Amino acid sequence: LSHLKQKKRCAALLQIANNLGMQFTAEKSDPDAFGFSTMKLFSRGRSRQIRNRISGPMADATGMLFDYRFTVGSGKHSSTHRQTVAAFQIPTAHLPEFSCKPEHFFHKVADLFGFDDIDFESEPAFSKAYHLSGPDEAAVRTLFNADTIRRLEAQVDKHWSIDGQQHWLIVYRANKTIKPEAWPEFLLEATEIMNDMTL
Repeated sequence: LSHLKQKKRCAALLQIANNLGMQFTAEKSDPDAFGFSTMKLFSRGRSRQIRNRISGPMADATGMLFDYRFTVGSGKHSSTHRQTVAAFQIPTAHLPEFSCKPEHFFHKVADLFGFDDIDFESEPAFSKAYHLSGPDEAAVRTLFNADTIRRLEAQVDKHWSIDGQQHWLIVYRANKTIKPEAWPEFLLEATEIMNDMTL
């Protein structure tokens, strides 16, 4: 973002944070500082950077919203990926490691080579729309209960990506930076996904 655009974004997000009763910082942070380093989104590429972070306590979790960027490749072949992320630290949860993303062609190719997608035979629409993976298949299946599956099916056009591990759950749309005025709705939608999975 240009300096002027970043300044305007900061001012808007500060107001949003105040309206939500949450804290705001524009400072850049390394994702490792929050214990994210082993999660898939935060282990990709280089020049990983969190900024424009809103945070505060919620009913059963600590919630954060922030802009996140990382770069892959080098030289002329490098590209920077930017997205707004909702992250929830849930002290009472022990989430299995998992990743749920919109199904793409390369996922289907990976399946052919043994990188298995966790499918639900009783939920063909969900399994067609999303690629779900994790080393503990039984635990992941338990986490993706009927409420979670119904919500994700109904919001397939949102292109949600969801990653979890231990006490952390993150929700985002890959390569999608959310406008400040849409952050409250984004937080609400992400919180509903968290509640479906953990309550």
